[in-house]
Amino acid sequence: MDNARLVDTIRIMMSEEHLSAYILPLNDEGEMKVVTAADEKGFDCGLDKLTEWLSDQLKDVRNPEVALDGMCHTEMSVRRLVTLLRNAGGMTLRTNLGLSSRWLNIAGIAEEAAAPMSPMASTDNLSPHERVKLLRANLRKVHADGMLMTLPEAISHVIGYQVPVTKYIFPAEAYLLVDSQRATLYIDRRCVTADILSVLLNEGIGLGNLSDVRKGLREYFEYNILLDPNEVSHTLFHSVERIIVEDSIKV
Repeated sequence: MDNARLVDTIRIMMSEEHLSAYILPLNDEGEMKVVTAADEKGFDCGLDKLTEWLSDQLKDVRNPEVALDGMCHTEMSVRRLVTLLRNAGGMTLRTNLGLSSRWLNIAGIAEEAAAPMSPMASTDNLSPHERVKLLRANLRKVHADGMLMTLPEAISHVIGYQVPVTKYIFPAEAYLLVDSQRATLYIDRRCVTADILSVLLNEGIGLGNLSDVRKGLREYFEYNILLDPNEVSHTLFHSVERIIVEDSIKV
């Protein structure tokens, strides 16, 4: 991918949206690229250094607005960044501006081909149905009625198939929404062959389109839901209309 072309595209978007800076995630390890009108810089050492750099870059800008895609940053990281930016000179953070298909096409970033999921060797001799049942038991221990799982390795362990991991700026590859009655895997359907679908359905795990996870959260019917703010994206965290239990459980 042409980094210069991506940065130029982001700057066009920034101009249209009247932004002073845009924060782009590079991977799941917290590395980020920050783009301003005049400069760009990569960070892998946390939000404090990023905020210091932005504060210096935008010190002469009146009412600077910084943006990111709330689907690509966790709720906890957004909370911290809001506070840091405010304390560093009153910078405002917008969380609703993702690199949509339009911008990705302009930047020449092609969507990665969806690879079919592959079976995983069992390490606990449990079936996916039994793992979901155990998950519900663990949820009851923390007084939660359901949860949204976002980490690929955790989802892979529960369903018994390896969730493909894409690279760079795209949001999570899959989500597993569990309540007292259903478990639904939201994923690119091209990753799920007919045979895998048959196995999942037999194990009591339904299938939804990756893009429908927000709809699934809005339709969630239980009293409360467990969401780990260190794992769940800011956008999905605020898509929930039920009481949120901020916690994590062992999968």
